[in-house]
Amino acid sequence: MNDPLIGEPLGPREFIMEQEEYKGYSTEYEFGWVWEITKDDEDYHKGGALSPSSAARNIKSMIGVFLRLGAMKNEDVEDSENLE
Repeated sequence: MNDPLIGEPLGPREFIMEQEEYKGYSTEYEFGWVWEITKDDEDYHKGGALSPSSAARNIKSMIGVFLRLGAMKNEDVEDSENLE
């Protein structure tokens, strides 16, 4: 990712983890790391971190949030179907 606001990456985009439809990646820049999450291989969410370990923690945490929100949304749909 070449972004004029943050400069050129210092290394390749590295795969961090995958859970269900989500995948997490991080890329090192001069200021720190940019982490990205894709859903079904499309950009979904991104953020910044000061170390590779904090980038990995952020990815893991956010994927967990997205999975819980998805589960809650599915429960809401099932509950509304039961009301009919």
